[in-house]
Amino acid sequence: MGQDIEEKLTESSRLVDEYVKNLLKDRDPTVLYKAARHLIEAGGKRLRPFLVLKACSLVGGELKDAVPLAAAIEIFHNFTLIHDDIMDNDLLRRNVSTVHKVWGIPIAIASGDLLFAKVYEATIDWAERSRPPLERVVAVVDRINRSAISIW
Repeated sequence: MGQDIEEKLTESSRLVDEYVKNLLKDRDPTVLYKAARHLIEAGGKRLRPFLVLKACSLVGGELKDAVPLAAAIEIFHNFTLIHDDIMDNDLLRRNVSTVHKVWGIPIAIASGDLLFAKVYEATIDWAERSRPPLERVVAVVDRINRSAISIW
């Protein structure tokens, strides 16, 4: 049973990581995208996106349509980590130097903000792929906003 869960986690991580990699591929300003990818590329368990994909599967949804929303949740989490590391002046996260220690505080803040904007880009992609009722899209965006406000 444990191996089965591990395999499912690995597969969902692969799907989400592939999506995130494409969403955060180098664009101008390149340094911002590199800084934004730093913690994501350092790893993590990807439990949040796994739960999104699992919930989709349980209600009979198409996994390919849910990947953008699962990625949005993981990107949101990493945005909060970058800002949290700045606030706490942490030196390490996931066994790598924190974003602000590598690129400085201004780039770290901007890269966290970039990730927050990418949350909405991925959410729009999810809505375009799966075509949920408008009320559901509004509810998802509302939950993202409430989470961002209440997390601090």
